[in-house]
Amino acid sequence: MAVRGNKLAVCGYNYRTDDTPSFIDLFTLNDSDSSSPLMTQLCTKLFDRSRWRYRYVSILDDSHIVTVYGDLVHVYHIEADDSEPLHTVNLLHDREPSACSREGEIFIGLSSNEVIVFDSSLKKIKTITLKGLDRYPADITVYGDNLFISTGQRRAITRYNMEGKIVHEYKSPGYSSAWSITVSGLVYILWDWLHVVVYSLSDSQQLMSFDVDESNRIRIVDVNRLLTVCMYTGEVREYSMDLLRKRYLQNVFAVMTRSDSENLANFFMFPLKHVKAIINSPSHSEDLLVELENKGIIQSALTDELFENLGALNKLLTGRSEGSKSSIRSPSPTLLRQEEGTRYQNVELSGTRPYRSVLQRRSSKLTVREEEGKGSYSSIGSSSSAHFKQPLTMEEEDMDHMFPEPHVPRNHMFPDMEGSGGLVGGQSPEERPRQLGSREPGKHRRRSLRGPEYPPPVET
Repeated sequence: MAVRGNKLAVCGYNYRTDDTPSFIDLFTLNDSDSSSPLMTQLCTKLFDRSRWRYRYVSILDDSHIVTVYGDLVHVYHIEADDSEPLHTVNLLHDREPSACSREGEIFIGLSSNEVIVFDSSLKKIKTITLKGLDRYPADITVYGDNLFISTGQRRAITRYNMEGKIVHEYKSPGYSSAWSITVSGLVYILWDWLHVVVYSLSDSQQLMSFDVDESNRIRIVDVNRLLTVCMYTGEVREYSMDLLRKRYLQNVFAVMTRSDSENLANFFMFPLKHVKAIINSPSHSEDLLVELENKGIIQSALTDELFENLGALNKLLTGRSEGSKSSIRSPSPTLLRQEEGTRYQNVELSGTRPYRSVLQRRSSKLTVREEEGKGSYSSIGSSSSAHFKQPLTMEEEDMDHMFPEPHVPRNHMFPDMEGSGGLVGGQSPEERPRQLGSREPGKHRRRSLRGPEYPPPVET
């Protein structure tokens, strides 16, 4: 899965039939507050299958995508009718590399400690040797002048500069595998397929964490929209970061003492009468959270201020847990704004491809069951006709399991996986040993998020 601006690309194939072409679906993402559908299909590209199972995709610019398929790198025009590449280069490697792009440059992570940088015509610019990298990248992201490398089973994400020197490591005790990373002012890491931990960019401080449905890749769009993709179901989900942050804070505030509430209210320079009213209330923590929302102090859109405010909360809780007073004393300079009102919809596409792509949006108002929706678009066979379906519904209790108690990460250990790539990868269903209670590949059902029933291989 790749995102650039308002474009989304998802690649994969049907692992149940070896003779099926692989595909890349391209979509245009609509504004989150728009009355139009969540996304609009742009085009689909079909590719002949060869010995390689996996394909990586990255959006180079508004008109071009780059794919890595085995040892071949191709650049395609997005809307061209044929599947002939504009540019091709052979990496002469024996393992599927990972890829990403930035401002006309293409970064290819090889099955070693090297990253090759190409221009948009696939002319080699340079090779970056990453110090201390002992496994090939499972996911690679470029942000600013830094490379972020995930190697799957290694218990950290490593941030490198363009000379290959380590800048930071992002770790999370209790989790075993970091599979995907996305950066947009803050750092978002997918741990153990089911958990996302948010870090500050500058000093690797953990700001918050939450659970997601079983996923293999995550990408952030416009700061407040988190996209995840699940390989076995072909589903791409969108989560509102405002919603996730709010639910996380509700769990955090639920364990706060009156002293914590008083310190936090003073930190944000509440009027004295408001502070007294809050600490004298039986529901002081709930009242404090409402007051923070009313004053617009928490929102995902302004990442620097959100980092500062969540960091302040973490310091307060750390001081409380250690039996000492909070170290928070100075006020936050910027107030943030809370947004509401996004809706929950479903879009399903099932054309000539053997599998489907689905985009789902979580409602930001979990107490309200959505009874009306904007429908969904579907292309049937080669037809471009549209039909509407009733949207999925969701109640508040459906998402309660997504938010674990703060600072209590759950550990999920998985065997070492060597496969990586496309919407499907690693062992085939026939090669993978069945586990007790596991479902047939491709059969999706809702279940509690206590860990996957088998370790899915990585997709892109």
